[in-house]
Amino acid sequence: MLHEELLKDLKHLKEHGPSDESDGICIHVLDEAEYLLQQMFCYWPKYSGSPSYPVPSDNPDYGAYVAYVDLHYLDKWNRDTQYGRDRWELLDFLIEFLEDCSVYVVTSGGVYPHEEFDHSLTADFRWVLVKNSLVPDTGVDDILEPVWASGESDHPCVVFVWS
Repeated sequence: MLHEELLKDLKHLKEHGPSDESDGICIHVLDEAEYLLQQMFCYWPKYSGSPSYPVPSDNPDYGAYVAYVDLHYLDKWNRDTQYGRDRWELLDFLIEFLEDCSVYVVTSGGVYPHEEFDHSLTADFRWVLVKNSLVPDTGVDDILEPVWASGESDHPCVVFVWS
């Protein structure tokens, strides 16, 4: 499952550090997971506004791109800089965020936790990543059933929809 692989990669990065101090977070995850990662950046309170450069600059004269490419080219992960501390904070945030998520499968026949879905029944379904702490007490069925027809949801608990 994509979110599980992403979580594993992020935990590995946290435990072992980056393979190269000049690399960002995205280079350390599966290519298929990068778009999901970018969807999660916007939930981080310090998000720069750029999905390609989510860590804000620690210099008010420069934006996130310049901070990533020029100012911190070789020390993106240096905990002695605000920029490096923010990158580690983002990594922790992403891990905690994913640990609070579940994946559901939505079909014309209903909504299922992905662990309980029998893929042999149909090839026509959508995956939905849901932030558990934002799910209302009534559950996810009423929220996710419309995803089948539209392919999207504006409910705050829905992080990402893919087919």
